[in-house]
Amino acid sequence: MLRRKTSGKGERLMRILPRIFLNDPLFRLLTVNCGIGTVVAAMIVTLLLVADVHGIGSLVLNTQSPVVAVALLFGGFFITFTSADMGWAIMRLGTVEREAGGGGHAARAGLVPLPVTVPVQARRQR
Repeated sequence: MLRRKTSGKGERLMRILPRIFLNDPLFRLLTVNCGIGTVVAAMIVTLLLVADVHGIGSLVLNTQSPVVAVALLFGGFFITFTSADMGWAIMRLGTVEREAGGGGHAARAGLVPLPVTVPVQARRQR
């Protein structure tokens, strides 16, 4: 019987990596929002083709390879909506903490920013 030769480190790494990624909250946030962006992109491409907005549905169906046209259309919308959704989620992180009463390390430590005067010499005008 033939057995596959494996290294112990490689197998162990492949078992550990999914757990590491699933336990990382940022990875989960990006994965969920990537899925949401994908669904939105698929819905918009479907609506564009079914509603035949500006004749795009009939144009795609009458091409020699409609699969390529739909794939390119979906690819553009996929990049756009997943990027926008993941960016929105990342930018929203700070406001969610503030609304929940949380904050950064400075807020926990009771630190307060103080204004500081900085002496500056004026340059000669040319």
